[in-house]
This record gives sequence, structure tokens and C-alpha cells, in this order.
Amino acid sequence: SLYVARDYIGNAIILDGDQIIYNKEILNSRFETSQYCACWTEDTSEWLLTVKDNQITSCSRTGGQKGYQLYGISFWSKQDGKQLKGHLEKEFLENKQTDLFWDDVALFKYLDMYHLGIREINAKDVIEIDSIKELIEIDPTYERYLRREEFIR
Repeated sequence: SLYVARDYIGNAIILDGDQIIYNKEILNSRFETSQYCACWTEDTSEWLLTVKDNQITSCSRTGGQKGYQLYGISFWSKQDGKQLKGHLEKEFLENKQTDLFWDDVALFKYLDMYHLGIREINAKDVIEIDSIKELIEIDPTYERYLRREEFIR
């Protein structure tokens, strides 16, 4: 889906659609450098960033200890957005990578070509909803959907 929106990445905020943002300051549109929202954690099974001098140096998909947990909110400068557009086109058109998370392009395939920092947030600022059960914990009115056949599986 980001490939389809590739012409609009520069000076943009990219949000994953499975998050509830409780702190509106996170979406402050004033930024000079590209960055991901992240929160310090002692231990997580979520994507974990290693950061040195406010620059992301690596990312683990399987989590780990003592690092910055990645949240699906990122900010892209005009220059990095243009570069990300080119990398998305290369992966999608040339390399035929149609089942790749777009974050893989920036964080795993071409990390050394970006100037990615972090925008530090608190753990309670954002909640990621990964299942109907997690959604029900926040809003019990969705419980009626558990009775539907398509959600029982």
C-alpha cells in the first residue's frame, strides 16, 4: 500500500492503521529529520531498535532486551521520502518483492542509506491492536463480533 502512495512520502507522517494514539503531541508535524516513534523497553517481543547518537543502527523483528520498541508511526523528510520512493520502486518493480513490509525496505534492506532517528514516546501513548480480542479489551462493544463465524477461526 505504501508503494501506491509513494509519490507522497516526502515531508510526511506514515501511520500503521492498527494503532490507537492517546497522546496527540506524537503527531506534531514539525520535524527536521526522519524518525520512528519508539519507547525504551527492558524486554519486548515486538520490533526492537538499537540506537546510537539518536540514529537507528539496527532492528530486530523478534524483539529483545534493553532497546527502543518500534511503533508504527514514522516521519519522513523530503530527502529520505524521495529515497524511500526509489527503494520501494526497486523492490516492487525490479526485485518483484510484493509481500514485503514497507518498513523492511528502510530498516533492513537500506538502513545505512537513511538518517533515521527516533521520536521518543511513552508506552501508554500508543496502543497497537493486533487482534479482535485486544480490541475488545479496549472496547467491549466489539464482543458481539466474536460470535460471528468468520471470527471464530
